[in-house]
Amino acid sequence: MEVKKQASRLVVGPAKDLLAPNNSQYQQGFVVQVTDNEGNPAPATIVSVEMVPVRYFKGQYQGFDSSGDGDPDEWRMVYSASCEAEDVNHNGVLDPGEDINGNGTLQPTNQATLAQHPSETPTFNLGTGQIITDDSGFGFFSVTYPVSQAVWSRMRITVSANVQGTEDREQYEFTLFVAENDISNFPEAPPGGTGSPYGTVASCSSPL
Repeated sequence: MEVKKQASRLVVGPAKDLLAPNNSQYQQGFVVQVTDNEGNPAPATIVSVEMVPVRYFKGQYQGFDSSGDGDPDEWRMVYSASCEAEDVNHNGVLDPGEDINGNGTLQPTNQATLAQHPSETPTFNLGTGQIITDDSGFGFFSVTYPVSQAVWSRMRITVSANVQGTEDREQYEFTLFVAENDISNFPEAPPGGTGSPYGTVASCSSPL
C-alpha cells in the first residue's frame, strides 16, 4: 500500500545578514522550509506566520575595551533585568493584573512587524498572514523594527501548516538583532541611545 506524502516538518530560521532599509529601521529576513514525511519538499503548502513579544530587557550599553589597550572601543549591552512580556494572553489589551510595572501600558510595546521579504519569493502575504511554499518547499518573510528596539526585546515566531486535518507548528525565539557596525563605532551612541527604552532599574515592577 502506498503511503501518501504529507507535510511533516516545518523549520524556520533567520538569514545571516541584518538589513537596514533606512536610518530608523532594521529588517531581518527569515526562511521557512516544509518537507513531507520522507524528507522531500512540500510545495504549495499554506504556512501561517505569527509573532508575539515574550520578554523585554532593562539595562544600558557600556563602553568595553575589546582590544585590551585600556580604552573602550565598542559598546556592549549590560542587562539589569529580564522581564516577561506583560501581555500574557497576547490579546493586545491591558487586562487586570498585567500592568506589572504600573506605567499604565503593556510592556514591551508592539515593536516589531511581520513584513514581506525584500528580495526573495514566495513571500509573506500581508493580507492573509500566510506564505504558499514554492516547488522546493521554501517561503520567505521578514521582521522589521525600529533600531532603538534592538537588543531590548525578545520575540517568538510561530509558523504552522494544516495538512489533512493535522496542524504542524514550529517556533523560533530571538532577541531583536543589532547591526555590529552600529555598536562598534564607540563613542558614537548606539541605536536609540545608551539606555533601554524600558528603563535601567533592576526590577520588573519599576517603570524606571
